Amino acid sequence: MRVLGWIGFAWRSHASVLERRFTMLVLSRGPDKKIMVVLPDGRIIEITVVDTRGDNVRLGFTAPDDILIYREEVWERIKREEEEERLRQEAERLKQVTEPAPTFPRPLGDIKGLPTLPPIDKIEGPYKPLG
Repeated sequence: MRVLGWIGFAWRSHASVLERRFTMLVLSRGPDKKIMVVLPDGRIIEITVVDTRGDNVRLGFTAPDDILIYREEVWERIKREEEEERLRQEAERLKQVTEPAPTFPRPLGDIKGLPTLPPIDKIEGPYKPLG
């Protein structure tokens, strides 16, 4: 197997978070030439130079179905929309937490379906107040 180049990376620790730093491999390829990207699990992404027109290069990607490939501007829009949705959900959660709780005890007549009790001076029977 002929190796054309390496894409390397290094790990560094920063505040207990691992961060990957990538280096860039730059290749020159003509039309109908391919670049093979081998994933850590052995699967392959094949990138083909389909055509070149002026400053534009048309690329074709052959990849496993579970590999997502996006143009940069599409990827940035997806990430922005995901962040907006996360912030919206967080705001909704905070709104529910900060809404005032009902005050207790409430008069029994406020509870739907329960009768209102008569004033204490109008109670008759064995439970009549003293005095």
